Amino acid sequence: MTLNPSAVARNVVLVCDRMVPHEQIDIFTNDLECASDVTYHALEHALRTKAPSLIVYSSPAELADNISTHREDIVFTTIWAGKDSRNRTIFLPAICESYGIRYVGADAYVQALCADKALAKKYCSDYGIASAKGVTLFGEASLGLLNNLDYPVVVKPNFEGSSIGISDNGIVNSYSEAVAMARLLLSKYPVLIAEEYLKGAEVAICIAGTRGNIDMFEVVKLEVDGRDYFDTQLWGFESKKSETSRIDHEIITDLFPRDVIAKARKLYEEFGKVDLMRIDGRLDKSEFSLIELTSDASLHPECFMAFAFQHNGLSYDDMIACLLNQANDLPGG
Repeated sequence: MTLNPSAVARNVVLVCDRMVPHEQIDIFTNDLECASDVTYHALEHALRTKAPSLIVYSSPAELADNISTHREDIVFTTIWAGKDSRNRTIFLPAICESYGIRYVGADAYVQALCADKALAKKYCSDYGIASAKGVTLFGEASLGLLNNLDYPVVVKPNFEGSSIGISDNGIVNSYSEAVAMARLLLSKYPVLIAEEYLKGAEVAICIAGTRGNIDMFEVVKLEVDGRDYFDTQLWGFESKKSETSRIDHEIITDLFPRDVIAKARKLYEEFGKVDLMRIDGRLDKSEFSLIELTSDASLHPECFMAFAFQHNGLSYDDMIACLLNQANDLPGG
């Protein structure tokens, strides 16, 4: 198939947990993946525009309780975030697949793999996609592994996204600082990953399409307050969520290493049902290093993915319609 921005004839079910307004956020705020008001209202408008009817639930349990009424509908799974479970990203696709219901988003296998940063890095290494040297920390007994890294280092939760647990000031410059950061984070997050800091431009490889047919592939570079090369900085929760920084994007697909593009396309193709994905990393000169795979990519109207679709002449509403049509044409996993 090709990108199809036309409306679908099926009703759509949106499962979405909304972000609670915060007076301030910190390293332990764990609902940053939930939909902001801006994201929710943009997505709701698009779905109501591109489908005959929209039903909104706040949890997978609510969908499961009403599953018999949605056999012919399309379930939009990618925006429900959940909290406090490493398995949370698999709930919705598993429910939909077990009932044979069409859905937008990656299947349970892909979601589980991408949610585990350490496992995703190992998986990508089989495709020749490099990443920073790192160690996985399961508790106090594993902190000695931090001696195996060259500093500076970034310590972060292994099973969180949206910069949860990652501060703008989260770079540590010595073993003792890393141990202190790890102990702080382990008080909230059971598994951590510590990685050697990557210099370079912050980039996202944005991909959408179905098995055997990638419809949209663009590489997007991030600029924060005019900075597009990071050598001592992190894009943490403060910059990402507090809306105090100016964010700009630039398409750099034609300038991106062709071998990495080929590897990324192969990875996506062989995953199976994904629908959309970001491959996030740092680009230093011509060397790309993976940070994480994001199978539940942000759908904020100014996100990487929306910018990539806009570059291809498609509005935000059109992007959502394209995703609905992928699910409409290919039911199941």
